[in-house]
Amino acid sequence: MGAGPAVSACVLTRNERGRLAECLERLTWADEIVVVDDESTDWTVEVARHFTSRVFVRAKQEDFAAQRNFALEQARGEWVLFVDADERVTETLRDEIREAVGCPRHSGYLLRRQEIHFGHFFRHGESLHVPLLRLARRGAGRWVGRVHERWRVLGPTAVLRNPLLHFSHADIAHFVEVANYYTTLDARRLLEEGRGGRAWQLIAYPLASFIRNYVWRQGFRDGTPGFIFACLMALHPFLSRAKLLEGRLK
Repeated sequence: MGAGPAVSACVLTRNERGRLAECLERLTWADEIVVVDDESTDWTVEVARHFTSRVFVRAKQEDFAAQRNFALEQARGEWVLFVDADERVTETLRDEIREAVGCPRHSGYLLRRQEIHFGHFFRHGESLHVPLLRLARRGAGRWVGRVHERWRVLGPTAVLRNPLLHFSHADIAHFVEVANYYTTLDARRLLEEGRGGRAWQLIAYPLASFIRNYVWRQGFRDGTPGFIFACLMALHPFLSRAKLLEGRLK
């Protein structure tokens, strides 16, 4: 813990026994750690309680924004930092966060993520190019969106220089497993919003995703891993819309 405004670090979990300890070790500098667990069936809760007494078990019910808002309501610090179990706060980022909240000129701060997939550090594609709002004053806003949730904060925001380390996928099999879960939720969202459902989108959206990541965001500079990752990222829009069409054709 350091001087200045109190920071609450919030982590959402679901069967993260293998990755959670290292994540929480990197957050012990925070004034408070809040863990909200989605009824894990492994030892995630027990691991979390080694680091904090502020552990809450709550069914997510496929609503990520509601889960994050619940965590936000439990936080007691003036500032709230959201970190996922597969992310790591480096010492340089920790220091920058402390500096930012100590002399705040903004209501919230976006963090870039340094992607590490399949044991490879990605420096292009989506890596570092899509900052996410993860640090804000408590009470400055709410999370919205059942999936691909966003933190809507009133007031000016800025982007911090130092990135989060994001150890998302150990291998391609894990990527596909996670993609299958999220694209099912995304297809359901598209259906509820009355969007999508055209056959041409099965080609157009994945192709746009590949071009955006591999060409525009220069994923080609990451070599063969960059090509593989751009192809895998294109799976998301394809599977979401394929599942949407599948449901409508039944």
